[in-house]
Amino acid sequence: EEEATTGTEEEPPTEGGEAAMYECEAGVQGLRLTPVESCTAFIWCVDGQMTAGPQVCPSGLLFDVNCECCNNPDLVVCEEGGRALTQEEKQQQQQQQPAKKNTQQQQVVRYPKWLSTAVKISQQYGQYNPQTNTVVQQKIRNFPTILKLHEIDNYMSKVVHADPSYASVRDECVLKHEYCAEAASGYQDGSSICPPGGKNIFEMNADGLCPDGAGTFMANNCAAACGMCHTLSYETRCAVDGNSEEVKRHDFFRGSGELHDMFERMIHNEELQRLYGPMTVHSRPGGDPTNETDVFDGPYIVTYDEFLTPEECEVLRHHGANTGDGFTRSSTGTSKHVSDSRATVRTSSTNWCRDGCHDDPVVQNIHRRIETLTGIPEDNYEYLQILRYEEGQYYKIHHDYNKMEPDRPQGVRLLTVFLYLSDVEEGGGTRFNELNTVGDNIGDESIPGTGGERTILPKMGRAVIWPSVVDSDPNLPDRRARHGAETVVKGVKYGANAWIHQRSYKESFLRACHDDGGVVIGGI
Repeated sequence: EEEATTGTEEEPPTEGGEAAMYECEAGVQGLRLTPVESCTAFIWCVDGQMTAGPQVCPSGLLFDVNCECCNNPDLVVCEEGGRALTQEEKQQQQQQQPAKKNTQQQQVVRYPKWLSTAVKISQQYGQYNPQTNTVVQQKIRNFPTILKLHEIDNYMSKVVHADPSYASVRDECVLKHEYCAEAASGYQDGSSICPPGGKNIFEMNADGLCPDGAGTFMANNCAAACGMCHTLSYETRCAVDGNSEEVKRHDFFRGSGELHDMFERMIHNEELQRLYGPMTVHSRPGGDPTNETDVFDGPYIVTYDEFLTPEECEVLRHHGANTGDGFTRSSTGTSKHVSDSRATVRTSSTNWCRDGCHDDPVVQNIHRRIETLTGIPEDNYEYLQILRYEEGQYYKIHHDYNKMEPDRPQGVRLLTVFLYLSDVEEGGGTRFNELNTVGDNIGDESIPGTGGERTILPKMGRAVIWPSVVDSDPNLPDRRARHGAETVVKGVKYGANAWIHQRSYKESFLRACHDDGGVVIGGI
């Protein structure tokens, strides 16, 4: 309805309850949006008092200004004391009553200015989708939401768009979910409101209040409603506090010798061999001191042949094909920083084990097993990357180390645990061809080594584990850990990468700090 031209202009609502936010003015008989579907969305004015109406009207009927059900949407007030009239009853009533002169103006239905402004605020700060040419509109179902939208406008106009330090986050600081304002206002009505990801927005935003820090669903998707646009800056959101107890609790391999100790414990632990099948050491610093086996003098490379059962391999293959969008073309670190070289470097297909895949009890058991093997908690692992190589596909020599990660909250990739999910008739091995590199093994991981080859053949259930960093300084890459996936000649190769970081990767992922729009690399 059009806003009435008479009366004084209303100020935006203020705190202090519904009466303080809106007072019924003389001559204003209600508030109606056309068409109206539920009276619980608004407080209505009836005879100068605020009231609420019923939940819904019967099919085909709409509410009038008094929250009564009418079958004529053009009526402002229902006839017969609010009872809904059928068309037949309406015609009979009109025939029985003499015609009246149209001298009395229809009651004014006012669309209060602060509500109108709230709708405009929603349109102004909602996320724009260029593909559909639409803007995320806020659901305005109650007075606290209207009040919150006015607060959002005040914050955005007087802080975010006025302070030059917010320039880098202005485009990102928008309302990305239709219930941002309501959730931030603290209002909850028990509705099941599910944002992307399938969880109730009010559950993700505990108690309906904005979080204290960065990284929660509300901070990432509703920062404008929480007054947290500053947390959208990567530098602010992802700052690493090395003295915090949380960082220390997840911080592994901080100094020299810890990597060596972990692998030596694995190699000499007979219980691990009993649990996970025959173990083979393919490479270790110093080689085999007994000279009884063919072990390279290089970084640790260890395999366990029965780490997974055939049934577990099938579960992961199923998730790879069916979770989310299924298998899609693998990336080699494509981003706004790195050119797309997939065509010649990596030709496999990939799917990340998130959502229903990660929560699968079978997948959780696999994580527990890796924890037993390494002694590092699952929080430090990336989500499993499930891979498929068809005949003719490969991944050229590369390194799993990411030089952008030392200063990120999760730290660098310390270890790769690669799981073979199928046998392959021919080809598809994991080839290390620079194991004999001597001298400077530390430094640029992209520089080739000087030789020494070992190929780990695919075998369903087998796991191979190796470090990406040097024992003397776990922040630096070990050049000898460069490897590649050989071409599959016959059959199909399925596998999964478990990358293990210095600190909590899951926390970093939640805060959107695992990647600044940058690089995700590696995988065999």
